[in-house]
Amino acid sequence: MSRTGDWVKRRVSITNYEQAIFDLIKQIPIGKYEYCYGIPRGGLIPATYISYQLGLDMIVEYDLLIPRQKVLVVDDIADTGSTLEPFKEAGYDTACLFYKIRSTVKPTYYVHDASSYWIVFPYEKDDEPINREK
Repeated sequence: MSRTGDWVKRRVSITNYEQAIFDLIKQIPIGKYEYCYGIPRGGLIPATYISYQLGLDMIVEYDLLIPRQKVLVVDDIADTGSTLEPFKEAGYDTACLFYKIRSTVKPTYYVHDASSYWIVFPYEKDDEPINREK
């Protein structure tokens, strides 16, 4: 953990990242969804796990012909909410590993409150600058 400005950076290990995915999967009702869509880039890995573990078809682009209630939209974090906003407004359920209370979207399912942290995922560089205001 390190401090950058007002943010405390917290690196998530690959083990903790994978555990968060499995903790998220436990929250998702079996049989509620038929499809899983992972928001590129951060949502693709957790969506793939969810797709395999729950037997959902993975879709690579959202299709307006598929009923929204059958699709779960996945991302790694709801930080500001800007990425998830169009999906939430369109009526999709969402799932994230991490959620910040400042986000304009509260995911339908999430595992960790990251409101006090700048999360550094296993696939990100440690020296990547923090590029958002608190």
